[in-house]
Amino acid sequence: MKDYDSIKEKFDNSGVNAPDTINEQLIMEKLGSAQPVQVVPPKKSKKKVLAGVSSAAAVAVVTAGAIALTSVLSNKPVQSQSSSALEEKVVVREEDVEGLRSFKSREEVRETLKTAIKVNDVFMNASKYRTEKEYFNEIAADADSASGSTGSASGGSSNGASAETGAGTVPNTGADSFGGTYTQSVGVDEADVIKTDGRYIYYLDSFDSEIEIFTADGANSKKAGKISMDNNKDGKNFIEFFLRGDRLVVVCQDNSSQAGTAAYVYDISDIENAKLVDSCSQSGQYVSSRMIGDTLYLVSSYEFYDEDLLPVFNRKPASTPDSAEMNELPFENIYSVENPSQNSFLVLSFLDVKKGSEAAEATAIIGSGDTVYCSRDNMYITACECIPAVYTRITALEDVDKYWEGEGGDVMTYQEFYSQQMTGIIKVNLANGIKFTASGEVEGRVNNQYSMDEYNGNLRVATTSMNEDYEDVNNLFVLDEKLNQLGKVTGFAENESIQAVRFIDKTAYVITYRQTDPLFVIDVSNPSKPRIDGEVKISGFSTMLVPVDENTLLGIGYHTEEDPSVASNAQNALKLVTFDVTDRSDPKVLDSKIFPFLSSAVQSDPRALLVNSERGDYTIPTSYYKDSEYRNGKYLIYEVPETNNGLINFRVDNGKINVIDEYSSENLTRYDCYSFNRCVYAGDYQYILSSEVNDNYYYSNSVRELDSLSSQVNIEAVKYK
Repeated sequence: MKDYDSIKEKFDNSGVNAPDTINEQLIMEKLGSAQPVQVVPPKKSKKKVLAGVSSAAAVAVVTAGAIALTSVLSNKPVQSQSSSALEEKVVVREEDVEGLRSFKSREEVRETLKTAIKVNDVFMNASKYRTEKEYFNEIAADADSASGSTGSASGGSSNGASAETGAGTVPNTGADSFGGTYTQSVGVDEADVIKTDGRYIYYLDSFDSEIEIFTADGANSKKAGKISMDNNKDGKNFIEFFLRGDRLVVVCQDNSSQAGTAAYVYDISDIENAKLVDSCSQSGQYVSSRMIGDTLYLVSSYEFYDEDLLPVFNRKPASTPDSAEMNELPFENIYSVENPSQNSFLVLSFLDVKKGSEAAEATAIIGSGDTVYCSRDNMYITACECIPAVYTRITALEDVDKYWEGEGGDVMTYQEFYSQQMTGIIKVNLANGIKFTASGEVEGRVNNQYSMDEYNGNLRVATTSMNEDYEDVNNLFVLDEKLNQLGKVTGFAENESIQAVRFIDKTAYVITYRQTDPLFVIDVSNPSKPRIDGEVKISGFSTMLVPVDENTLLGIGYHTEEDPSVASNAQNALKLVTFDVTDRSDPKVLDSKIFPFLSSAVQSDPRALLVNSERGDYTIPTSYYKDSEYRNGKYLIYEVPETNNGLINFRVDNGKINVIDEYSSENLTRYDCYSFNRCVYAGDYQYILSSEVNDNYYYSNSVRELDSLSSQVNIEAVKYK
């Protein structure tokens, strides 16, 4: 059976216009896609295209080094893995992957780690050698790029394909249509704190580390069940979860154990009596995860010290008694980047949630990792890596401090060091297990997973780096399937940094920001010679770009204006904007709307965007907070801040932003006591869920034990207008 790409190519080459009823969702479902997806209908025109909406979420983790590199994303809808292939999943040992080193013994692994620790010490000590000017320049740069610059500004689905999973149909149960987590790649699910199957709504109360389950029954919704851990108070906490048929898979962080990241598989066929049926755990802090079909991929970052074990991986079916046994990975399953700059491991495992943990395996790379992008075929993970000249110089020194003091007048400043940042990228093939297939690097640092995109076997990467004057500049690189550089366009938008990226077929859209918000349109049709076609500027900046149709982009981000109290720009409002990209050389702003004192989780986490493809509209959760106001040249300070939570439901019609409903909840007014960042829909209702911490935590003057505190999950149904 031919996959979606093949079908689309035949339409494109035949000159036949696809009818409205043939869209990606229908095709992927007919092909047996692992998860149904929803597509925002393209703008009506004489020419019909297979286009839609996709996005991603990036989950970043702070690792132990001075250089924390973020990853980027890409998407290409490709053929899904067959169930027979899952039976043969293995960790494939690669001896000859360029840029990766394998080991002949456990001792050789530890020797490489000792060198990485030495290099990491240089990075950790680098701050001692910053000049006062360099330090305050950094502070100013951080202030300019705050609020959204490191958020997972999602985008990047090749071919404009929708990647919204968590939406679809459940026969004979619940609503006919439903939607939740907004994801990056078609058929690749991402963990979240809320999911729905149309019949029930599952919500993670992070304060109590439990998942509350409610019926999706409009105004009559009620609690139907709960999943919790008895030992969450011992350092084990639910982080996020997946929903796959009658399996709910929770990712857990266990700070009390070396196997710090775990996945717990629950059977929820009886919603009132969920059962733990399987689990696996591995070393390190949780970085990210994905699920393709029934297979979970789990990524963690493990900081290593001399006395520690190498990374561990444990399988534990529910029938197995508790055990403190630590199963260290064999050296055959461990690799290293050429010049590791951190004493950390990137640990990657997979688990078939239907077959059980006996089918699970793990592998690791010395070099750490931050952000994950995953297509149906490949996973890309950024890793910290030294440039060879710096690595050689450090490892030759007996005293790492001498690297900064210099010898013979050879002194490297902190800025010079910082300007040589590289983003290392590891490519992992997922076709039959987990197999490292390539390692490469690009100059600079990526904003998030949306800065990367896989298309026709190539990887496109957008980065921000420093020029010779130590000013931020921006770049776009094209890498081949072995992650060797094919082409690049560099040095654009001086003194600005990337805030959002969206790749659609042979075009890249890049938002940069310092004082204004330029949208750059970059032609990447020739991988060897990408070029900037056009740009347009607007106040504020977008942290997320969403393709509405073939010629319209929606930007979601921040409105900015001068703040006299801090002599810089204040990001004090939510802003929506639409761009006309019909003429790539002359993009235009079509419409914009500003919502004062509103913020939204979408500004930093694209998974929070809710798309209803049947209605062709968007919903974003909002929080209102107003504690002061600048009026007539003076600041008015409110004794009691005005607060509220709610949602905005809107459409984009011919480039115009039409607000359908701007809902404010009468029940969700306590800003500091609510965790509010998601909503889902099922049938004719949108559902707002939030966690309320009891009042004593915030308002009692007495000292209370944290264990005595609790929270309450609230659900509110908002009927579509």
